[in-house]
Amino acid sequence: MKPTNLLFILSDEHSRRVLGCYGHGMIRTPNLDRLASQGVRFTDAYSNSPICVPSRAALATGRYVHKIRFWDKAIPYDGSVPSWHHRLRDAGHEVTAIGKLHFRSADDDNGFTEEVRCHRRHATA
Repeated sequence: MKPTNLLFILSDEHSRRVLGCYGHGMIRTPNLDRLASQGVRFTDAYSNSPICVPSRAALATGRYVHKIRFWDKAIPYDGSVPSWHHRLRDAGHEVTAIGKLHFRSADDDNGFTEEVRCHRRHATA
């Protein structure tokens, strides 16, 4: 079967209380609203960890944090436990990650054919 396109967007720290697509009357979030209207929007969700690094590792691998042992920010995902990224790539798909992943290093085999890191400049006082 020829690989088809799949776009998976994960954004952090968005409360449904302040998004237009969930009915907020004052705050405008046109880009997120457009994505929500053309994709999947959850009314309830569960995260395996309240900490972003282990939560992303659990999402990537489909396994519980206590099983994969990527516990916190000091022990980020290193590609040693196969992820859905590995499975897609190994099945012939081009798998590109864009943005901040909270994985250990782009030098690890995280399952991507390409990783594009976005760097922000921080203002100095």
